[in-house]
Amino acid sequence: MNTIPLFEGEKSWQLEKRPAIIFASGGAFRKCSPRGGDPIAINFLKSGFNVFTLYYALEEDATYMHLLKDASMALWKVRENAERWHIDPEKIAFGGFSAGGTVAAMLGTKWNSTDLGREMDMPYGINKPNALILGYDPLVFDKKGKTLGRQT
Repeated sequence: MNTIPLFEGEKSWQLEKRPAIIFASGGAFRKCSPRGGDPIAINFLKSGFNVFTLYYALEEDATYMHLLKDASMALWKVRENAERWHIDPEKIAFGGFSAGGTVAAMLGTKWNSTDLGREMDMPYGINKPNALILGYDPLVFDKKGKTLGRQT
């Protein structure tokens, strides 16, 4: 199950609409590494972003479609709550390192896939990121959509 907790930080974030970033850390699809999640999120928060961390599907659940759905749902939820969370809905980025970068790249390139459209009933484009931040993502899956991890 994915979660996207809000970093509230100072209450000054409530005064104006801010850009947002959803960040997925790495961990070879076996864990979500704390080194690529909260510390990165805090730096973006200090730079004026509202920040969310996505904890995506892991291990045997880390299939192409499951990961794409996790990322889509996260972006949908942030965009749907943009007014309440003081976010500019046209300035929502998605980023990640390693496995999280793969999740971000998948969403950035497949947000409008017909397979995803059949799987999820959501407004068209609500899951489309406005920007991507990709850090050393492996982007390797087998023909059944199962992650293969880093290939060198």
